[in-house]
This record gives sequence, structure tokens and C-alpha cells, in this order.
Amino acid sequence: MLTDAERDEFYTHCAQAINNAGRSRESLLLARLALLLADELGDINRAKAAIAAALKDLPDPTLSAQVTARPTAGQVGAYTQASSPSACRF
Repeated sequence: MLTDAERDEFYTHCAQAINNAGRSRESLLLARLALLLADELGDINRAKAAIAAALKDLPDPTLSAQVTARPTAGQVGAYTQASSPSACRF
């Protein structure tokens, strides 16, 4: 299990990767990431449970709805600190 600090670091890294992929490729990036992590996990039922946990109580994307351009790495970091993923456990 990841520590809160590791979870925050990984969340930031994911947010930056999504930003770098761009809007047109972010879904493809997330799908590829999910497949790679499921392979690493090696358990289809745990992988499915993780997807269900990620969908549960998914908040509205208030940050992206307010901006017209992709956030910079600094903005992503600020958003990460404001919405810590520490409570995202399954």
C-alpha cells in the first residue's frame, strides 16, 4: 500500500502525464495506463474493483470546466494539493 506522500506524488505524476498527452489523447493514455497497471497487479477482480472505486462518487471536473487552456504543471500541482487523493482508497 502506498503512503499518503507516495499517493500524492503518483497523483501529481498522473495529472502531469494527462496534461502532456493533451485533451485529444487523454482517454487513450488513461486506458493504456489502466491496462499496464492491471498487468502489474495481476488480478482481474482487483483491477475491476479499482475501476469501480475510481468511479464511485467521482466529483465534477470543476477545475477543467473553469479553464479554456490546459493547466500548466504548476497549476496541476496546485490542484493536486487542493484535492489530495489520500482519501481515494479501495
